Amino acid sequence: MLCKNCGNSISSSDRFCGSCGAENPEYPSGEAISDQEHYSNTPADEPITSAPETNDIQFFEKTPEREYQAQEYNDTLNSQANLYYTEPQLETPYYEMEQPQTKKKKSKAPLIISLSAILVIIVAAALFLFLPSSPENINLNDYLTLEITGYDTQGNAELVFDAQKLTDDYGDILSGNLTYSYNSSPRPLQKISNLFSKSELDPQIGQKFFDDVIEFEFDKSENISNGDEINLFLTADQTKINQIWQANLVYEDIKTTAQGLYKATIIDVFEQIEVSFDGYNGQGIAGFRKNENYELPDDIIFTYSPEENLQNGDIITVKIE
Repeated sequence: MLCKNCGNSISSSDRFCGSCGAENPEYPSGEAISDQEHYSNTPADEPITSAPETNDIQFFEKTPEREYQAQEYNDTLNSQANLYYTEPQLETPYYEMEQPQTKKKKSKAPLIISLSAILVIIVAAALFLFLPSSPENINLNDYLTLEITGYDTQGNAELVFDAQKLTDDYGDILSGNLTYSYNSSPRPLQKISNLFSKSELDPQIGQKFFDDVIEFEFDKSENISNGDEINLFLTADQTKINQIWQANLVYEDIKTTAQGLYKATIIDVFEQIEVSFDGYNGQGIAGFRKNENYELPDDIIFTYSPEENLQNGDIITVKIE
């Protein structure tokens, strides 16, 4: 059954509603009780439950007397609960109370780090300026080529030096070192200057370096035939390289075998010409005429001795230049 006052589900044997405290009119005794007896018989700590959430609840009209009794019953419960709990009251809110100030000690770590960094920079600068630096390593053979040209049995050996490539690779360093060496500038000053400025590049610095410190010699450079072994011996002035040019030169002698020389065709030049004489006896002049099979280059020059004032019977010597 349902309570007629609040609609809460109650049993017919319940004398009062457990939710609102209203009297159950269908209680078997059928005897009405007074309000004083009602509240004295109701336990103060009996839990008050809310009405179940259901769509089948039927609501009844409440009488002013019953509403007053329920409200009075609830006030009684609240007054009994206050006996066990009282909310503490602070004279001053916690957030407004003055909190003790703790002084923070300043860390010395940033200062130590800064001093350490400065010390490292000073030491590095001193090492850079005053310790001897490693000279630049230059492999001379990277710029040398041994060439053999001409004809078989008449070949010629020649050393070709790529001065422009050496200038492109090491021109700035060689120019700077040479300038400071000639000016007798202290090495630390030279290093500082190299950091902030570049010496004017001499386009001939590569050739100057080679001519100043390198000497070379062939064991055979003329009348070379295919299959001949040709050796080129190199010598470097290490004193100049280290003190003036401040470089470390690496090199080795060059050895090669002649090959690919064209076979020369032997030609008798005088078989292709005919010496002639013009003029009068005592006033003659020597010359030559080309034969039909003439194949000589145009740059061949014939000379005669004597060439003028010739007379019959004179002997003429013809040479080729």
